[in-house]
Amino acid sequence: MGHKRMKSLNEQIHQTLQGMEGFGRSKYEDKKAGIQGRYIYSYSTMRTYEKHCRYFADFVKGSPAVRAALGHRPRTLEECRLFIPAFIRYQIGRGLSTSTVKMEASALGKLYGEKLNLELPRNARTEIKRSRGAAVRDRNVSRKNNSELLNFCRCCGPRRSELEKLSAKDLRVINGRFYVSFTRGTKGGKPRLSPIMGTPGEVLRAARYLKTLTGKNHVHSGLDVHSLRAEYASRVYRESARSLESLKGRRMDYTAATGKYGKYGNRICKPALYVCRGDKAGIVYDREALLAASRALGHNREDVVAGHYLYKEE
Repeated sequence: MGHKRMKSLNEQIHQTLQGMEGFGRSKYEDKKAGIQGRYIYSYSTMRTYEKHCRYFADFVKGSPAVRAALGHRPRTLEECRLFIPAFIRYQIGRGLSTSTVKMEASALGKLYGEKLNLELPRNARTEIKRSRGAAVRDRNVSRKNNSELLNFCRCCGPRRSELEKLSAKDLRVINGRFYVSFTRGTKGGKPRLSPIMGTPGEVLRAARYLKTLTGKNHVHSGLDVHSLRAEYASRVYRESARSLESLKGRRMDYTAATGKYGKYGNRICKPALYVCRGDKAGIVYDREALLAASRALGHNREDVVAGHYLYKEE
């Protein structure tokens, strides 16, 4: 009988992650069932996770400390598990961004089927550079030739994956107002209905543009979609925001606004004013308007909008 060759670490990584393929499944429904941890839902996530897990394999194969600890080169993923913290420390020491390090930790957690207890750096909002100013890639997008697309993104706030899959049938008119129904390409498979925001002329242009989309739309790789989502968030917030002076001392029924209950099923009330902390300390927002913007963007947390979308309001 011939000798059975042991699979390489890269082959083991590929086989393990491919076994979690859940393309086409609804992450939203799986999350309600509590089984979302078993699957990888998109091809891009699969590709990214496999790439960074292979970086981990290269690290353990090339580390003298790993060889000294094992007495041989690592042969299985189980032998590599102990060296995950060392890999994360090495990546932090290389100066990788906090988001990249956290993504690599998520990839390894998925590979090993567990939530890893690691010391990870904290995100600092002041360190975020993406979509906060003009980027080199922005120069490749003609503002004149793409004026209708740019107007649409400012008025509707789609993610790139959502924009690629929008079609004419996603336009809704409710009580004389235009909305976009996002059902494909959404984060976590969660559908939403978002109002089209802007001046009457901008809204009509956005509605006409949506009618031209086919569901298989090409989006220029240089288009800074996130920055345009931030402009949309500001529009929704400004429309919904009330006088901050009138909200002092008032509270809002957070349960009615979000559907979230307390630990023991009790209703939650929060101050009507949302007061920022950290580097935005002293900035105050209308909490209900933040939630309106959050829902329009496909989130359901006011802190996400206050911290990462309303920077154009500062």
